[in-house]
Order: sequence, then structure tokens, then C-alpha cells
Amino acid sequence: MKAYRFRLATLARVRAAGERSARQGLGRAIGDLGAARGAATSALGDYRAGASVPELSGRQLESWYEASTRAAASVVACEARVAEAGVACDAARQRWQVAARQVELLERIDRRRRLEWRAAAERAERAELEDRPTRRGHP
Repeated sequence: MKAYRFRLATLARVRAAGERSARQGLGRAIGDLGAARGAATSALGDYRAGASVPELSGRQLESWYEASTRAAASVVACEARVAEAGVACDAARQRWQVAARQVELLERIDRRRRLEWRAAAERAERAELEDRPTRRGHP
């Protein structure tokens, strides 16, 4: 009997490479989300640190107001980046899950076909062994 050969092996290798790439993309997206969250936390801390209105002269008050406005804008921008990174992370997770399911499906097909091949090989071997004694008796 011929050796086992999975006819979809090339497709399985391509899909496995795609799954690895999607997994790496998910890792990068998770890292980006973590960095965005860290930046947002830092920006919020900076904003809160300067949030109380100190006793200042007119010129100092104007400078404090501008710094406070920049800090608030930074918090808003960071929160927007967190939201964008969250969406990108969800999309990357979904791509990875689809790729992982495709690889898993091909692996299940390969296992099932391998078992079928093994069973057929065992049947053929049994048939050959059962047929040998009858051949000896009949030259």
C-alpha cells in the first residue's frame, strides 16, 4: 500500500503560516493597546496633577490655563488612541480566531484521513495474511 499523503498538506502549511502571522499581529495589537492605555493613564495623571486652580497672577493664570487645556486635549487624544487600539485589537483577534479555526479544521481532516488510511492498510494486510495459506495449498 502506498505511504500516507495528505493531499491538502500545502494548503495546511499556508494556513498555518497565516495563523502564525495573525497570532503575531494580535500580539502587536495587544501591545499597542497596552501602550495606549499606559499613555492615557499618564496623561490623566498629568491632567489631575495640574487640575486645581492655584492662586496666580493674571499672566501666570493664563499660562496655567493653556497648560491645563493642553493636558485635557492630551487626555482626549490618548483616550481616542485607546479606542482605536481596542478596535484594532478586536479585529486582530477575530482574524486570528478565523485563521486558527481554518488550521484546526485542516488538522482534523488530516487526522481523520490518516486514521482511514491506517484502517485501510490494516484491512489490506489482514486480507493478504488470510490469503497466504490458501495460496500455498494451491500452486
